Amino acid sequence: MTAIQTGQFSAVLSEGAAVRLNSHIAQSGEDETHVYFNPCDDAKAVVLPPQSVEGMGRTLDISMTLRDIYPDRRVAVGIAIYEVDDQGGEYPRGFRAVTLPAQHSRCPSDLAMPIIRFVLPEDIRISPTDTCEVRRHFVLRTSSHYIDTSAMCVPDPPASTDAFTYEPTD
Repeated sequence: MTAIQTGQFSAVLSEGAAVRLNSHIAQSGEDETHVYFNPCDDAKAVVLPPQSVEGMGRTLDISMTLRDIYPDRRVAVGIAIYEVDDQGGEYPRGFRAVTLPAQHSRCPSDLAMPIIRFVLPEDIRISPTDTCEVRRHFVLRTSSHYIDTSAMCVPDPPASTDAFTYEPTD
């Protein structure tokens, strides 16, 4: 593990990760850190420079369990979040999509999703008040579907024939 010692905030990154700091509106070379993985590098530790907090915000951690998920099928899950004003108007605040891996059990089972986090900055809230003391109302909408179906499991053609026609069985 390689450590870059430049400050107090730290993150542990896995392969394929990149770090970008966005504490300023304008991008410059001073507010980003590039991390490169060489072949055979598994993990790196990065210490980022101290940052000033320029805005207030809230976080919403969502956990969800999917019921009766069939074995050997991946599931796509989408979660959308909207902020609601006093008249019932909705304003989009984010969307997350997650692919859940197939579970290899014998029968349908419940599947707990990893926690999904939404960051909700105060500068885009509906209320014009300049404090975190304002109550905010959000609505979450979820959607999920199987990515894989049993029809995708096509048997290999028999080795003894040149022509093979697959006819699905019900």
